[in-house]
Amino acid sequence: MRFAAQPLISAGQTLGVLCVFSRSPLHERELGWLRTFADRASVSIINARAFDEFAKLRRHLEAERDYLRDEVQQSHPFLNIIGQSLALTALLEKIALVAPTDTSVLLHGESGTGKELVACAIHQQSPRRGSPFVRVNCASIPRELFESEFFGQVKGSFSGAVRDRLGR
Repeated sequence: MRFAAQPLISAGQTLGVLCVFSRSPLHERELGWLRTFADRASVSIINARAFDEFAKLRRHLEAERDYLRDEVQQSHPFLNIIGQSLALTALLEKIALVAPTDTSVLLHGESGTGKELVACAIHQQSPRRGSPFVRVNCASIPRELFESEFFGQVKGSFSGAVRDRLGR
């Protein structure tokens, strides 16, 4: 029985040994192939270790990111609403009251009063926070297109409906 071994070396570090046992004699050509294979195996081992380390660091960073997001969310649940007035405190209490419920909320008021900020705060506190928050300027939608804009349309349901379309 014949035996040949090649060290698995990368950057001066021995990673292991590649061994071959053979019943027939090993020639220089086979030994050359063994060295080539050992070199490729060394690179593969180093790459696998690097990928493992990268995945470990990525998981660590994602866990830290999630922890910090939770900390910020718990310390100040209404990220974009800042103030201490009695009216604002009452509004924040109403947001905290309605956000965990599974109900629709109608916000109305004059332009520029912060309706979108309140809607966003409700969404951030709701069980749906993982879903997209869709902003819609209802004033810009013509009365005739209101239903198809929000609830969608089926091809042929009215003149001009040339294809199916999902609503918002």
